[in-house]
Amino acid sequence: MPSHTIWKAIASNVGAALLISGVFTGFNEYFMKDKLVEMIFDKLKLKENIQNTGINETFLDVTQIDYGYYIKNAKNSIDIFHTYGETWTKTNHDHFVNKLINSNCKIRVFLLSPESKFLPALAAQYDLLPDELKQTIYRVTDLWKDIYERKSKQRKKATQSELYLYFHDLFPSRSIYRMDDKVIVVDTRILKGRSSKLPVLICSNKKKTNDFYDYYVSEINELESNAKKQSLNKNS
Repeated sequence: MPSHTIWKAIASNVGAALLISGVFTGFNEYFMKDKLVEMIFDKLKLKENIQNTGINETFLDVTQIDYGYYIKNAKNSIDIFHTYGETWTKTNHDHFVNKLINSNCKIRVFLLSPESKFLPALAAQYDLLPDELKQTIYRVTDLWKDIYERKSKQRKKATQSELYLYFHDLFPSRSIYRMDDKVIVVDTRILKGRSSKLPVLICSNKKKTNDFYDYYVSEINELESNAKKQSLNKNS
């Protein structure tokens, strides 16, 4: 039988182990709870920041954007800023014809000027010759003239829709599409070539001067005063 001294030593060691275990468990729980609270506050702060900027969605695939949905639901204003967007304009051609005939929407389109100093560099970025890119811009210009002509022929007297086309001479580091209280921003690639994998930001108007919507719409409004308005008459 173990002596009284041995049992006392065992009890002492077990007690010490339990004490250490309890202290460690308590410290660990306190530490984890503290970290959890900190993480929750960080998440809430991030959520508040996102809400204040007006960001609704972000993703990395432009094919996820249903432009037709936004165009059809716009009632007052549509702004389009990109290099040329030939495929985009063909895809949404009928949406714009319908919008001009059946609404009071004001549409502004900003294309890169065929005489822009940035055109040669952009042509190289897209693996095109400068003249090829220039002709593409002229083809897109004709698409918008066709849209305008259809609206002129079928226009309902009750509607007050408008279409304006501009050539800009600024570097298109992104494409911007504004439909009423929504703005879609598509970033451009740094590397050469094309890809559907592009950063996309969709934000809404929070009616603040420091939200993303206000920033991009202010850019477009300022651009209008520096861009050259084009005739939409097919004979010009």
